This record gives sequence, C-alpha cells and structure tokens, in this order.
Amino acid sequence: MKHWALVYRKPKIKNCIEQIQNDWEQVELYEDREMMLKYGQMGRNLTIICAVFMYTSGAIYHTILQYEIGTFIDEYNHTIKPVIYPTYNGLFNVQKSPIYELIYVLHCICGYIMYSITAGACGLAALFATHACGQIDIIIARLNDLLHVKYGKEKFNLNARFTKIIKHHLQILRFSATVQVILQEVCFLEFISSMFLICLLEYYCITSSSIGLSCFMIDWYHLPVKTIQGLILIIAISHSPTKISAGGIVDLSLFTFANILKTSFVYLNFIRAMIT
Repeated sequence: MKHWALVYRKPKIKNCIEQIQNDWEQVELYEDREMMLKYGQMGRNLTIICAVFMYTSGAIYHTILQYEIGTFIDEYNHTIKPVIYPTYNGLFNVQKSPIYELIYVLHCICGYIMYSITAGACGLAALFATHACGQIDIIIARLNDLLHVKYGKEKFNLNARFTKIIKHHLQILRFSATVQVILQEVCFLEFISSMFLICLLEYYCITSSSIGLSCFMIDWYHLPVKTIQGLILIIAISHSPTKISAGGIVDLSLFTFANILKTSFVYLNFIRAMIT
C-alpha cells in the first residue's frame, strides 16, 4: 500500500524534485550554497541511516532469526521448519523440499521489496524536509541582511529585496504543502501498522497476565495442599508479566502513555501561562 501511495503521488514527487533542482540552479551566493550543501549532506546521512537500519533489521529477521528458532516436532511427529511469513498450506505442503526453499526465497524477495519501499519513503521525507530547512535558513539570512546588505546585488533597492524574500517564502510554503500531501498516506499507513503491532503484542502480554486470575477462580480449595502451593507460584509469576520496551529504556504500556500525556499537558499549560 505504501508503494501504491507513492505511485499515486508520483506527479507531485516529480514536481518537488524539479523544485529542488531549480533551487540549486538559482543559487547565487557562496554562503547560500554552503548552507544548502550542509542540509543536503544531512538529508543524505539520514537516508543512509534509514536504509542501513531497515536492511540490517530485515536481513537479521530473514536469516539469523529463522535459524535461531530452529525446527520443532509437532504432535504428529512431523518436523516443522519455520517460515518467515504465515503461509497457506491448502494448495501444497510448505514443509516439503523444494517447495520450502522456493517459498523461503519468495519471502526474502518480498521482504526486500517492502524494506526498499519503506527506505525510499524515509529517504524522500529526509530529502524534502532538509531542503525546506535549508531554504528557510536562507530566507532568515536574507531578512537579517535586509538593512545592512552585506550580500546580494540589489544594494540600494529595498523593495526589490523584500519582494524577493516574500516570493521565496511563498515558494517554500507551497513546497512544504506539497510534501505534506505526498507523505500523508505513507505516514498514515505507517502509523496504523505500528499501532496495530504494538496493540497486538500488548494484548498477548495482557493475556499472559490473566493466567493468575484463572488459577485463582478455579475451585482450588478442592485440590491437594502441594498442588495449591504450585498454583500460588503460578499466580506470583503471572503478577510480573512480560513487558515490551523501546530499546530496554521505556516500557510500552498504558501507564507510560498516560504519563507522557500528563507531562505534555503540563508543559503546554506552562507555555500558555507564559504567553498570557
């Protein structure tokens, strides 16, 4: 769907790239060119970082993780080999060779295509955002130079310089609006998919914590004493369920989300009090 969104916005993407090319061709001052080079290098570095993270994580998931899981024996004494993505077994048996190897290669190709699309979308976002930041800095530099006229050719025509600044500003505003239109579907799809994955994982974590409640609700008083002691251990373990964390730093939970919202509202109220 991300690929469809990018293809659907292809004309606008082309217009933005042409606008970037025109901005580079219209650079007159050495300082402006150095500023654009700085932000261009920043966008290039961000694109490389996104691509490295995306392809590295994809390669680990498609190769090392599959071998770490390994094979296991099902209840029918059949050896089950792991597949990268869920596969329908109605038409053919995925576990048989060479069907398994063919499916594995197809999954790797699909993963490469998905990661390439995501990396390309991140690269476009980094390119457009850094270019807009560079143009904004150029406008700020022209405003600071409006009276002193250290740079530029129109040294004695204030209205001409001011008109040029306004046109440049409007041009950047149109460019930013076009970028927002280009990336809105991609950002929305990324938001929905990430939210779905996090909610699904949290649901499994909450389900694991309900084991203790199930042990408590059974007729445990009819069980032997040793069995009851084992149930107490299960209940105690279930009170410390598995948690999903962001890099082992922040727990992804409703409590953390509520704390972030509280902090955000306090900060917004503080800013509003300072302004008023």
